[in-house]
Amino acid sequence: MDINREQFWEDIDSGEVHFQDQWHFAIKSNFFPSETKNDNCYTQEFYFFIPNALQINAETYTKQTFYLDQTTLIRYKTPEIPFNTLLDLNDPISPLSRIISLCGQSKTAEQHKLIEDELKLLANVFRSTLRQETKQIQNVILEKPKSKAQDIAIACKTLELCNHIHAFLEKYTKVKEIFLAPQNHFHLDYIDDFLWDMISYFLSKTLKAIRNEARASLQSADNSLTQFLLAIPISNKDSTIQELLNHPSDSLLGESLSYETNLLHSYILEALQLHSNRYPIDQRYQHYLRAFSAGAAILFYLVLFAWLGHTFVFNSAPFIVLAAVLYVIKDRLKETINAFSFQKVSAFFQDFRTVIGEKQKIGMLTEVTSFLNLKQLPNDIREMRDAKFHSFLRTYQRPESILFYRRVVNIKHLPKFTDKRKMNLSVIFRLNLRYLLRQASEPIEERLYLNPITENLNQVLLPKVYHINIIIKNSLLTDASKTHTEFKKLRLIVNKDGICRIEQM
Repeated sequence: MDINREQFWEDIDSGEVHFQDQWHFAIKSNFFPSETKNDNCYTQEFYFFIPNALQINAETYTKQTFYLDQTTLIRYKTPEIPFNTLLDLNDPISPLSRIISLCGQSKTAEQHKLIEDELKLLANVFRSTLRQETKQIQNVILEKPKSKAQDIAIACKTLELCNHIHAFLEKYTKVKEIFLAPQNHFHLDYIDDFLWDMISYFLSKTLKAIRNEARASLQSADNSLTQFLLAIPISNKDSTIQELLNHPSDSLLGESLSYETNLLHSYILEALQLHSNRYPIDQRYQHYLRAFSAGAAILFYLVLFAWLGHTFVFNSAPFIVLAAVLYVIKDRLKETINAFSFQKVSAFFQDFRTVIGEKQKIGMLTEVTSFLNLKQLPNDIREMRDAKFHSFLRTYQRPESILFYRRVVNIKHLPKFTDKRKMNLSVIFRLNLRYLLRQASEPIEERLYLNPITENLNQVLLPKVYHINIIIKNSLLTDASKTHTEFKKLRLIVNKDGICRIEQM
């Protein structure tokens, strides 16, 4: 699995749309199955309104091309455990508590594997909790208007965060020293490196946000974070990081550090990975369709062959020529029936199915995509597309094609012995726009304007951009057999070089 993709996964929140680079955008969705239902059905529909200038349609952008550009990733959602619960060694939800309990059991290979999984889960939970805490601080920093009370709140939250991290590290170190056996020490080195890396990453980002404000009233928060970062060991990569800080232009050193960090993140995420098997519909039904088309073609051939034998002498020239012609027609007919039957049958089935889970089937994800015309567009989607659009252009036939993609997630009711911390799923939709933008014009357009003051011709460089509007419809079948629906509308501002920005509308 793509390591960079996994690392990116952890930096986005559910429902928020992000772009990883100039070509890829992604949206993460969390699914929470109800404990009272045997089947939980979630439906997501994506409507892409693509300008005709990009020349994207059913002929130029096939299903096969779309699924090469599109990626669906599935794993367990990181459990949301606040610091207070995480630090409670008597709370069974806390991975620290689980580790202590497992260490008190018989020493077996399975027990060591469970301890390793809990250590990885602990690291994931710590990262998620730390991310949420630092995000809250950064949200307060961005609030307007600025006030002294706001700066005091930032200082208090920053000090509280540092205290939480310090208390966590103390508890974690104590559990390591008392309960964990030497066999797990190599796992502990990985966990230690990851924890230090996350502390440095998130606290440094928060410190940067504080310093960007350049306000003297935030000096207390600045001091708290600075002193805390200086007090903790950077990790086993201390010497490498210090050398990189001394030689920031050393690309090989930076490459080595980045590679090691990505491997470490991938190792930690193993605790949340979920086996899935994705297969296209034609793999399941194509042999039946081929058998049907071959049977129909041979029946046609045998009927006409019998007629030839009745009409012409068996060894005559006309019989031989017509028999050869019929054989060629039979062969072409088989391929035609096969293609036509698959086209008709595929309209009633999904393009892909993904079985979620390996030893225990957790659920199923189905996907389908197609191009729609305006008549096929649902009324609620059309109203959303027209909302906030120029009133005098609402009736204008916008020159755009409509790409539709739907995925349905069915999650089974899990047995009572299932770890309650691993019941919810995270599913990411990611799309590569490189192929979609291959026909885009150059990103800069040169224009000449006559300056009315100087009467000189001035050259102006105008950015050439395209708007790809996206409407996402989320539907959930509730316990009362009612459908709860939510909409999200966003706009991708793109040019020939990729994504410029994303506007959530």
